[in-house]
Amino acid sequence: MEITAGNLAALFTGFDARFKRAASIMVVPAAERLLQRAEGMSKVDQYPMSGLLGDLYEMVDELYINDIWRMTQEARAIEFAGGLRVKRSDIEDDNVGIYNGPIDQLALQAHTHIARHVAAAMLAGFTTNWTPDNVMVFSNAHVWPGGQAWDNLEALPLTAANFDTACMHLEQRLGPNAEPMGLTPKLLVCGPANRAAAETIVSLRTLTGGGDNRLFQRTDLQIMPRMTSLHWFVVDDNPYNLDLPGEQDNEHALNVMLPKPILADIRRDVETSSQTSADADEVFERGLYRYKVELRYALFILAPWLIQASLWTEDSTTTTAAA
Repeated sequence: MEITAGNLAALFTGFDARFKRAASIMVVPAAERLLQRAEGMSKVDQYPMSGLLGDLYEMVDELYINDIWRMTQEARAIEFAGGLRVKRSDIEDDNVGIYNGPIDQLALQAHTHIARHVAAAMLAGFTTNWTPDNVMVFSNAHVWPGGQAWDNLEALPLTAANFDTACMHLEQRLGPNAEPMGLTPKLLVCGPANRAAAETIVSLRTLTGGGDNRLFQRTDLQIMPRMTSLHWFVVDDNPYNLDLPGEQDNEHALNVMLPKPILADIRRDVETSSQTSADADEVFERGLYRYKVELRYALFILAPWLIQASLWTEDSTTTTAAA
């Protein structure tokens, strides 16, 4: 292929088309279940709580009284930038097909980048401050505006009894008006190190030695391979208990600000660009053109009341916060 502005434009337009085709594949990582996606919810590193509390109906008056809707959480944006270099010689020799695989991989990396960082966002809750009451995201010292105390932290290994305790604490969670928030445990989240314990608790119908397992299917189970610790979490990822069985309903739900534990705010959606100018150093000196993909977003726990977390290591003591 002759190197001309028109041919280069056509080539990179073709790269874009392939990228979009690969990115459009319906890849739905399991971690998406924990995410609420928004686009440009905030241009700064502060996010409002508005519309995110579970079981709002009975707390509307209290919310306005205590200005909970004005509470904010801080988060910094994450940037993903990937790309590839296209050799001038490959263009001249009509050998551009070798870039199809790398472009597909680049598209899938960008498409799943947010979900692949959910485990890190969950674990960050043990070390990140929650701005509204100035304690850790997971803490036994939370206080709602107005003075109502609540906690979302355990220090227990994952056992059947401790899982049962964490579920109970989530169910008993009080809102700002000192009334139960109406939460129900729906998901047990842990890493591979806790897989055996987790499957024994919620996936086995019959206990060892016989007898029914009372906790069988108490919640769904999600194993996050990138969660390398022994920490574990009980989550209500659907506090309004919505039933969305159909694909059309799910698509509609994505356009509604459903309360989820983690917010993924897309500050700049996936964008592609190319460097084809003959004056660019890489092109002039090394005969390399560039194709680049960028994504910018904030990812953090915005609704910690939907999670009961357990901070556990081999050296932890088996104590728990008050219910």
